[in-house]
Amino acid sequence: MHGELRTFLQEEDTPIFPYWCQAADVLPECADAMWVRISNHVDNAATKELVDDLHNAAKWFEENYKCDVADKLYQQMIAACRNLPNQDNDETQVILAGALFRYGCFSQKLNHYLEMEIAYTESLATYRNLASTTPSTYLPDVALTLNNLVDLYTDTHRFDEAEKAVTESLDIRRGLAAANPEVYLPDVAETLNSLAALYHSTNRFDEALAACTESLDILRPLATANPDVYLPDVAEILNNLAALYHSTNRFDEALDVFTESLDIRRGLASANPAAYLPNVALVLNNLGVHYHSTNHFDEALAACTESLDTYRTLATAHPAAYLPDVALTLNNLAALYYSTNHFDEALAARTESLDTYRTLATANPAAYLPDVALTLNNLAALYHSTNRFDEALVACTESLDTYRTLATAHPAMYLPAVAQTLNKLSNHYYSSNRLDEAKEARTEADEITRKLMNRS
Repeated sequence: MHGELRTFLQEEDTPIFPYWCQAADVLPECADAMWVRISNHVDNAATKELVDDLHNAAKWFEENYKCDVADKLYQQMIAACRNLPNQDNDETQVILAGALFRYGCFSQKLNHYLEMEIAYTESLATYRNLASTTPSTYLPDVALTLNNLVDLYTDTHRFDEAEKAVTESLDIRRGLAAANPEVYLPDVAETLNSLAALYHSTNRFDEALAACTESLDILRPLATANPDVYLPDVAEILNNLAALYHSTNRFDEALDVFTESLDIRRGLASANPAAYLPNVALVLNNLGVHYHSTNHFDEALAACTESLDTYRTLATAHPAAYLPDVALTLNNLAALYYSTNHFDEALAARTESLDTYRTLATANPAAYLPDVALTLNNLAALYHSTNRFDEALVACTESLDTYRTLATAHPAMYLPAVAQTLNKLSNHYYSSNRLDEAKEARTEADEITRKLMNRS
């Protein structure tokens, strides 16, 4: 059978997608021939149909969690766009901007910040150029790309750039909604949600609350008229609003809103579990953290346990998608066990979380090394509390080394974590009566903190 398949694949009129790409996943010996054939088409016979084929193939591999192959196909797709004839033609520019945007979205899922920024920035510049002559057609694309850049800027602690981008996106979408509210009001709500998240991240709680409330006020009437489309968005905004209430110590309101979000998502999941069970698990995890913070330990344990069980079930079928959520929920469960002096259970949960993050970081260090470092820090604290000082030092030192590596590439994001971990390391040294090393770590932490304060 494999011989017949190879013969079929070698025919020039055999489509690259789905046959070539999917077969290369099944038959590794087909992969090299696939890349040669794709490269030849990209270099010598680039067409819109080829771009579409490459996009479909990339999406197929992305959805089947073969991200290394998907990445290569997305890059080939962009190369094909650049080799299309009539590069100055608007249609060609639209194809290129769309390809760059799709690659930016893919890179965003993997936390590949450099690739994400390059792709989104060129896509935005192209859409801006197109919108200068045809604003009604391309301003929505400008606003969407700006909205995605907000996530990049926020994640990399470039808050001024994030605010500039989200404000421009919101202004554009408000203008579009003024002329066509049915089409663009949902986009206004989306951007307000992004604005609220940014304000929340920078402790501008009143402004976050105003943006979140306006977003919810837009979406509730839409969901009344069209619940299948907009109820999931209402549930998302409610979850974010509850987190905001929690951050501002409005615990009763937070509980009410978390509960409403959970009820909506349970209802959605009962009709479509594949689509909405992950959202149920997310709210349960957040609700568990909320209960923990308010010393409702039994309720916290029930919520965290149900969240973990749900994520474990999902991860059985799709480990690449849901193992990160398993690891995060284990971390939260470990903190709960720690607070209630169940140290053995806390250690088991923390260790499993760390092992999971290590596995994930092997495949995608940019996305998961920060989680490895954080979990090591938490594990060190657990060891310290149970007088296992040598193990605490080992875990904390590895955490510090990881944060130092991350700070080399992204100092604004990770130097604060370096300073915090140095302070924790100093405490571990002090408990082990290694006073000179404790003083040295504290001095370096203070020096980093002073530099960070001077920059701000």
